[in-house]
Amino acid sequence: MASTAATSSLPTTLLRGTDMQCGIVGFGCASLGGVYGDVDLETCREAVTESIALGVNFFDTSPYYGNSEEMLGKCLAGVARDTFYIATKCGRYGDGTHDGDIDFSAARIRASVLNSCELIGVECLDLVQCHDIEFADLDQIITETLPALDELRREGKLRYIGVSSYCLEKLICAVERSPIIDTVQTYCRLCLVDNTLMDLAPYFQRRNIGVINGSPLGMGLLTGRPPQDWHGAPDVLKQKCIEMARATEAVGVKLPVVAIAYATSMPDVANITLMGTSKASRMRSNIAAVTSPPEAYEAALRAIQDITGAKDIRRLTTVAVNGHGHNCVYSANIDQVVVTSMPLPASPRPSFYCGKT
Repeated sequence: MASTAATSSLPTTLLRGTDMQCGIVGFGCASLGGVYGDVDLETCREAVTESIALGVNFFDTSPYYGNSEEMLGKCLAGVARDTFYIATKCGRYGDGTHDGDIDFSAARIRASVLNSCELIGVECLDLVQCHDIEFADLDQIITETLPALDELRREGKLRYIGVSSYCLEKLICAVERSPIIDTVQTYCRLCLVDNTLMDLAPYFQRRNIGVINGSPLGMGLLTGRPPQDWHGAPDVLKQKCIEMARATEAVGVKLPVVAIAYATSMPDVANITLMGTSKASRMRSNIAAVTSPPEAYEAALRAIQDITGAKDIRRLTTVAVNGHGHNCVYSANIDQVVVTSMPLPASPRPSFYCGKT
């Protein structure tokens, strides 16, 4: 449906499980809903317009991101429908600043999808994802939510179905139990301080499941500044990130630039990396980081490798960084918190697995 302008230098990739040929950078639309601060329509429209000009054609939003869907619809008004893809979510609702209203019932899902179509101004959504299924009953997701989405797909209101979760175990359990899942989305799991998603790349590839990765900056860990007070990463990891920022700046590269380049360098692991901003200038700098030659960041990556003690520059995350080998967002291992009604296959077991046998 959508296409990327031929003049764009942004590489494209096929989002597995779909027919969508997308730029490897997608636009994360939480920022359009004021989740990270006040925004205005003209600034947001400029950011969206500039992103399309740069080759970004995948927009990911949610009714949980405040008025993001409505704002995105206004920003895309007048843009040819066959030049962009719309991915939204369902099951979680609010302004992005608290847990929000969680409702994965079939009736709410139907109302949510129809409302998303109206707010964004499209007849059919390209992808609808169950939002943060770690907050839901997995049995309800499998037996009620996903069938409701499949019915809406047959009615022509959406084309593809996905699930999202920070907990990688949850994603696997959902995929194992449902044959109608086309894509998965996680966040902070393919970045300089947590690349656990790499362990699951073969699993999703074998099943032809598309993978979307959010927060390549670790929800603020890799900006070069201390993260927000609410950030749950352990203090030792926060300190390591400050050390990384100093080390990369010593070789002339800012930490967020190399973090973005790293996260987008593996489209075989994550087909699309989401980046959120309400400013056109920020998206321009993000795309510049993605499209610069790899040698531009080699010295910075080596500097980070020295700090982490990693033997493989592609696998920079080590126990020396955060004490767990993964999980950059929460001090406690959230993967252990999730109780599923279906155990993971005994063999082969993904290396991140830490649930009950």
